[in-house]
Amino acid sequence: MDISKNLLIILSLILSNCSFFYNNDKYNITQGMDYFPNSLIPSQHSTPDELQIFSQIYETLLTLDNDNKSLFPNLAKDWQVDSNNKIYTFHLRSNIYFHNNNKLTADDVKYSLEKQIASSYLSYIFNMIESINIIDSLTLEIELKYPYTLFPYALAVPYGLVIIQKSFAQQLDNNISSYHVGTGPFRLKNIKNNDYIILESNPIYWGGENNIKNIIFKYYDHRSKLEQAIKYLELDILFIITGYSVDRLKWEGKIEYYVQSP
Repeated sequence: MDISKNLLIILSLILSNCSFFYNNDKYNITQGMDYFPNSLIPSQHSTPDELQIFSQIYETLLTLDNDNKSLFPNLAKDWQVDSNNKIYTFHLRSNIYFHNNNKLTADDVKYSLEKQIASSYLSYIFNMIESINIIDSLTLEIELKYPYTLFPYALAVPYGLVIIQKSFAQQLDNNISSYHVGTGPFRLKNIKNNDYIILESNPIYWGGENNIKNIIFKYYDHRSKLEQAIKYLELDILFIITGYSVDRLKWEGKIEYYVQSP
């Protein structure tokens, strides 16, 4: 394998420079971004850079396969839909814990969904919901105003419903800009405004231990600086890159790339 060049995947995660090859560091990955999040709350923001961070900290009830069509269990181990396609019943896994060691409950899911509905930013995704009822600590029922085929997909995508912890959020007196506790494979380790965000592997993650120990999201205030960071091997991953930068870096012999199939 020729590791003197890098691999870029256009229209998906853009892999670049791979410092774990160059520096023999397979535990830390650095991703570049040209926008620094105002908060770590998904219901307030959903830029491409933010979604990369959110999808590591928070999780969804369901998840999508690589074909972006097939639905699979995630925090919900299974679910049922009534004959009228209006009432969804979700059964949560019993071994899910938030980053602060508190156990996931149906009350957390209801609270997260209510926050989403109340959000002026993304509430339209769930405006078809009539009611949310807790059956027991690991079971909840969501009734829709009308049948809506795409509803489960809103529970699977990272810009839809992600689960936050009710008691922790309430301790912040609704100052959710300070919120950062999820159930995901990585948790917040350190943040420096307009500079970087560091996530570390979640040692109690229900899905098992991560091979990667830290993800560093490094901020650059201009796209040209991102290109230079790729050129001089400062980044491992870049999500979305302009075509002229790709052409220039390829011409300079810094990268190889292919276009991923839709």
